[in-house]
Amino acid sequence: MFCLSDLNPLELFAAYLSRQLTFDIYAIRYLLSIVLGYPIAIIYVLLIRDRGARACNTYIFLTGFILSFWNFGLDVIHLFAGIALTISTLRICGPTSTAVAMTFMLNMVYLLTGYYLVNYGTYDINWTMPYCILCLRLIGFAWDYRDGALPETKLSEYQKSVAFTGIPSPLEILAFCFVPTACFVGPQFSWRHYQSFIDQTLRPAVVLKNRTFIQKYFRNPKLHRTLSRLATGILFMILHVASRGFVSMEYMLTDVFLKKSNFFYRLGYMIAFSQFLIMRYLCIWLFSVVFPQHNERLPKTFLLNTPASHLLAQMSRGFVYPYG
Repeated sequence: MFCLSDLNPLELFAAYLSRQLTFDIYAIRYLLSIVLGYPIAIIYVLLIRDRGARACNTYIFLTGFILSFWNFGLDVIHLFAGIALTISTLRICGPTSTAVAMTFMLNMVYLLTGYYLVNYGTYDINWTMPYCILCLRLIGFAWDYRDGALPETKLSEYQKSVAFTGIPSPLEILAFCFVPTACFVGPQFSWRHYQSFIDQTLRPAVVLKNRTFIQKYFRNPKLHRTLSRLATGILFMILHVASRGFVSMEYMLTDVFLKKSNFFYRLGYMIAFSQFLIMRYLCIWLFSVVFPQHNERLPKTFLLNTPASHLLAQMSRGFVYPYG
């Protein structure tokens, strides 16, 4: 039967990759959505960035929404529901601790209910994945709004840097929540940080002044770091796909593996499986998450230190800079 999705070249390409790689179509869509962050960023830098805050926010929201709708269909309504619940709570309760507690409770209950209703013990790709990212972002948003009403003497230096007063416009909030790729896998960032990104004040003006075209787009250290991360991410993706031919979760659930294999074989097999498994996460993070700019040695540190806690700690301090 004919379907409108048959006219979508992205969907056709995703279906082709799904057949060739024997990957779930949902996983392919998710990966392609992350990769599409690159052309989206290029268009933003070349055509949108200097057209004013309204144009920037509109572009960011629409591109993020379209990618979300392609992946999750009408289930994106859950993301809008979470945003509406949070903003309503902040408007009713104001910048108070009560608002923070209510925001935390409402979003966590919504997310956990979603997990209970739509997840069935496997690693499913559905609306709960972006909602998990959104949940944390909205809770942080409520905290920063509350901090904006406190005396500065009671705030730490970090709180001073992220606190704000006044709830942003609906368009600004939607753009903040739907930043392409960041709405799928993170990282988290504050509203003030996003606002500085839109205003082009993330970096000192002296860095941006009098740059030639070559300096902007070919001798730009950010571009070099971005391309190196992209290449490394592709390598991890290739290794993960190739590993599926000789290590798999299904084999570890068989009686042959559980009862007839010796302990050291099973241990080695599980170690190998876990190393190849984490490559899919590294692939996504490298495609979509940037290293903090103040530390030029961080890419080498990231590649040489592999404990998950270290990776997550570094990722949580990043921001999606390809647009900047």
